[in-house]
Amino acid sequence: MKLKNLLFQPLTLNLSVDNEGLHLNGREVKDVLEHQISDEIRLAAARGLVSLIGKVSDGIDHALGAGIVADTPADPVEVSENPAGTANDQTNPKKGNRK
Repeated sequence: MKLKNLLFQPLTLNLSVDNEGLHLNGREVKDVLEHQISDEIRLAAARGLVSLIGKVSDGIDHALGAGIVADTPADPVEVSENPAGTANDQTNPKKGNRK
């Protein structure tokens, strides 16, 4: 997994094995094994201090903030023939004939 410091300042976090610490400079990315990720790192990720990205598909899901979404057709959007604010809109007092 990749662990990225999202802050512009250094950050030190504890790993889950052997009470080792991990120092990340501002915006630095380091590779961390899955079993090394501690609860502190997960909490920092939940607070938006760091980003945890696994495989490519996990990274996409993480970036979107959701899991796999089923394909659903989009609702049709109606487009009016004369949208507001066009040249022939006479309801706006600033537009129209000038004398």
